[in-house]
Amino acid sequence: MKRITGILRQNLTVLAVASLWLTGCSMWSNFTTYFNLYYNASEKFTAAEKQLLEQKKELFTLQEVKTTGTANQSFTSVIEKLSRLLQFKSQSAYVDDALLMIGKCFFYQQDYQKASRKFAELVTTFPESELVLESKLWLGKANFRLKNFEEGNKIFEEVKTAAEAEDENSILVNAYVEQISYYISIENYNDAISNIIKLTEVSEDDQKNALVTFELGKLYLKIEQHEEAAKAFVKVLEYSPDYKTEFDARLEYGKVQRELDKHEQALVVFEDLKSESLFNDFLDQTDLNIGLSLMNLNRLEEAFKQLTYVDTTYKGTPTSGIAVFHLGELMEKSGDLDSSFQYYKLASSSTAPQEYLDKAKKKVLVLSKYTTLDESIKNYYKQLVYIDDPERFIQDSLKFAEEQARLDSAAAEDSLAIRNDEQSQLLADASQEGERMGERQQQRNIQRNTPIQKPEIKRLPPVRPKISADSLHGLVSKAEYELGGLYFTDLHMPDSAYKYYSHILTEHKNSPYKARTLFALGSYYLTMADKVKADSLFEIVYSQFQNESIANAAAAQLNKPLIKLNYDPAEELYTLAEKDMLADKDSQAIVQFLDIFRSYPKSSFAPKALYTSGWLMENRIRNMDSAAVLYDSIVKKYPSSPYASAVRGKLDVYQAEQKKVLDSLKALAEMNKPKTGEDSVRTAADSSIVSPQDVMEQEEQMPELPAPVYSPLPNDSLRTRSPELTNPENPDTLVRKLRRK
Repeated sequence: MKRITGILRQNLTVLAVASLWLTGCSMWSNFTTYFNLYYNASEKFTAAEKQLLEQKKELFTLQEVKTTGTANQSFTSVIEKLSRLLQFKSQSAYVDDALLMIGKCFFYQQDYQKASRKFAELVTTFPESELVLESKLWLGKANFRLKNFEEGNKIFEEVKTAAEAEDENSILVNAYVEQISYYISIENYNDAISNIIKLTEVSEDDQKNALVTFELGKLYLKIEQHEEAAKAFVKVLEYSPDYKTEFDARLEYGKVQRELDKHEQALVVFEDLKSESLFNDFLDQTDLNIGLSLMNLNRLEEAFKQLTYVDTTYKGTPTSGIAVFHLGELMEKSGDLDSSFQYYKLASSSTAPQEYLDKAKKKVLVLSKYTTLDESIKNYYKQLVYIDDPERFIQDSLKFAEEQARLDSAAAEDSLAIRNDEQSQLLADASQEGERMGERQQQRNIQRNTPIQKPEIKRLPPVRPKISADSLHGLVSKAEYELGGLYFTDLHMPDSAYKYYSHILTEHKNSPYKARTLFALGSYYLTMADKVKADSLFEIVYSQFQNESIANAAAAQLNKPLIKLNYDPAEELYTLAEKDMLADKDSQAIVQFLDIFRSYPKSSFAPKALYTSGWLMENRIRNMDSAAVLYDSIVKKYPSSPYASAVRGKLDVYQAEQKKVLDSLKALAEMNKPKTGEDSVRTAADSSIVSPQDVMEQEEQMPELPAPVYSPLPNDSLRTRSPELTNPENPDTLVRKLRRK
């Protein structure tokens, strides 16, 4: 590009005449064709590049602006023209220019592979070209876009060294910009900062230095070095910033003062900006920050007016949305949660930046829950009143009916008045319409500047209690506990949380939330730096509520051992019984398993113990009747357990065979009636006898059960056997008892 402006445009006539004199008409024709192609391509490239660069708003970014429309078509046209021009390679001194320009076109079209090939071709083919250094710069940029960061950084270090030696300041600055962009992209802010400082030392462009120093201040903010950020924003003014960069720097300086709790200085900065007409385009931002500074100075009434002014004056803008969000904060800070809720709802649907929309939506969720809990508590207490005083329910019901009738009547009158007003407006003289419009607009402006009104909650009729007072107290304590947590965690109002926690302990002494409330109250005292009171409450939770999981939260606060929750003594007894079974003490093991079932019928080990007992009876003792009794007990008492599923099929087969035997015996009894002789009786009896072979065939039809799965506990968890099990009963006796049950 330097050659276009420096040689081609200044010496066109000299070159043309010299070429004509030296080579004749044929060469002149070739030169003219070459020149026209190159010149037209370079003009088109320059215009397209300018259009693209004007769209790029961020200084330090590796994300290129996407080319669209005419710019993209121009780059494609330049590539085509210069590719044809390269046919004159042996006769032209400008092939390197063409290669560099084609590479840039591919780069702007975000085809970084093709771009890097063109830049590399120039460097390799024309090592003596004046464009080698610039081409290396672009080669490094292409590598960065291709995420070849190590190779890109290596190239930029070479470029910086050469650029300093050759006094190529523009290339040197661009290499720094690329490396800074990379460090910012990987959030290595410290290296980015050190390179920005070096960049301002070598750059000769005061306007760019102002912009770079402004970015330096923003980076200091990211690593929370507010004092350094303030210095950077002040230093911006030592260069030659454009008016927007100057405004941004001064505005950010004011914000930093606010972060440093220098609220008076911040307010002065913003008021100074507002007083300068040069910055009238940014009045919404100065007005907003004046309101926020007043809020920080606890000048709440002035802050409310200022933020309301911003909302109404710049309605529909992002600044207005931010102002509405902070009005919600102001109402929340003053304790007016109903108004705060409405402001946050407005902010959540505004044009505020996304971070504010996200925060507003979270606040809306929290305050929606607050509203629901608050209304629930009021309704529960009203029902408690109705339980104590049934007459009060009748009185409130009558009062509600009268109030509803009055409201309905007023609504009907308002509707009629509106219709009459609409008819009057239609009949009004057209000459007075403008005046009326002005009055209405003035009224709207007054309304906009009036503090937001609380929404009218639709009243519901009184409800007669349907549950007991104890149940209502339980519901109230639950709602109050949740509301206390909302105040403590989400609304950051610990004193309000304390009020609800204390109320639960004094008014709902049998609340199922007592342990959790005590722990929450202990947490409150921790925030108040009263560890003695906090630990005393945690100790109560730990020692008196060991069956609740909150006890382990208290243990963590007290550095005490965790409690094993849901302890089941049947587990250890089952392990002891398993030991006897594995030692082939089958009868003793069965007694112990059945004892688990009798002592802890609700334990998860009860059906398992019955199953194992049945398995021992069936497979080791070979007592099928007793095994069937045990399996039947599992199916009846624990029908949904996996053990019932395991034995159900086998039990059905056994019971079916037993039924056949009983039916045969009944038939035999019928045959034994008077008319039969001794031989016939013997024959009938013989036919009903079940032989050992029949038993074996019967057992073969029953599906085989899996052996019990052993899950012994560690030795240190075992307990000593209880005395009543030292002389176990006979297993068959126990099974007979079970059969009777």
